[in-house]
This record gives sequence, structure tokens and C-alpha cells, in this order.
Amino acid sequence: MDLIYIGFIIFIIVFGIFLFFTYRGESKEEKTKHPFLISIFASAVFGLLISIVVLFFILAFTGSLNVLNGFLSLSLSQKQIIYLILAYLIFSVFIEEYLVKILLFYIGNSKISYFIIISIIRILFLFTVGSFLSIDTSTNTIMSVSFTIFLYLIDLVIEHYKKRSKYAK
Repeated sequence: MDLIYIGFIIFIIVFGIFLFFTYRGESKEEKTKHPFLISIFASAVFGLLISIVVLFFILAFTGSLNVLNGFLSLSLSQKQIIYLILAYLIFSVFIEEYLVKILLFYIGNSKISYFIIISIIRILFLFTVGSFLSIDTSTNTIMSVSFTIFLYLIDLVIEHYKKRSKYAK
């Protein structure tokens, strides 16, 4: 039930932002007859698409963390998993990439330094969020390290398909 509320909140936020910008853009054009209806329709479509994509990522990461939870016999509740994933998605979209680029600028841009920096940042972030969610230290450490390894494996798969598609052209 938490995912329905999360999806609805994401939809409302995206809908409001798109409605503001599309109505402002449509009202400047005097050619359209019903700028508010067009803005509502376009905002609803974009809001639904973005909400579905975000919920897909939440479900994919939640499923992977549930598998890790069962496989490693961790004691994480479903609510803790959803909050961890939601916090990680917000962190990865808004903060992680900029933080990694800043640190790579100072340390050096190589694959090993990228792997070390991204791993340390993800482990520290997941451990911090887990601490706020009152997860015990051993479970939190195992969850942070294993989920970071899983996320890095996803990065490797995405990088492999990018190289593969570049060679296919």
C-alpha cells in the first residue's frame, strides 16, 4: 500500500510541475483554443509516465533487496526496504553523480578510482539511511555492502550494453 501512496505523491508533484510549465507555455501562444485542457492532458500523460518509470525502479530495487534480505537472512521489514530504496533513488538522481564527478576531479579519473569512490559513497549513504531507520549495525553493514555490490553489477551490465550498442553501429 505504501507504493500506491508513493506513486500518487510522485504523480501529483510531476503533474503540478508540468502543469505550471505547459500552461505557461500554452497561454503565451494565442493560437490554441483551450490551453488549460491541453496543459492538463499533457501534464497527466507526463506525470503518469514518470510515475510509472520511478515505480518500476522502486519495485526492481525493492525486489533485489528482498532477495538479498532472504538470501543473507537479514531482518529488514518491508517498510524499511521501501524507505531505503526511496532514499537511494532520491540520492542517486540528485546528489550521487555530482559528488562522484567532484571527487574524481580531485583524485583522478580511472576505473579503479571510480569503483572505489562510488562504492564508498554508496556504502556510507546506505549505512547512514539504515541507521536512521534503526537497523542494527551488523544487518546494516551487510545490507549496505551487498546492495552496493549489486548496484555496481548493474552499472557494469549497463556499461557493457552501451559498448555493445556502440560497436553495433
